[in-house]
Amino acid sequence: MYIRAQEKALSTSNVLAGWRGAGLMPLSPVAVLEKVPLPQQTEGIAPHTPPESRDLDTYLLNSSPPDGTELREASAVVNSAVKASQDLPSPAKRFSERMTRSFETTHAEKIALQRQLEEA
Repeated sequence: MYIRAQEKALSTSNVLAGWRGAGLMPLSPVAVLEKVPLPQQTEGIAPHTPPESRDLDTYLLNSSPPDGTELREASAVVNSAVKASQDLPSPAKRFSERMTRSFETTHAEKIALQRQLEEA
């Protein structure tokens, strides 16, 4: 009975439908994060504004795209601030790490393509 049930349950269409429903195929981080339950606040606790971080230089935010070293340093500062935050759920923290890593990779690919274009 198990073998018959497994053949029906683990069909390609069922697996793909599960991934689609979870927002994993095609990847939709917003859909994934919307499914994560938000922590419930108890009454009596007033929301607070976190102190302004002075570790991330504002020129990185207001200027042209940073070079690779500046970008890695800024990403490290952002990721450490996100990890230290107790208000964010773990999936949001992991998503932030993936976003910064993805941005660094995309930036490196862009630089390589620009050099190839200049050489051509």
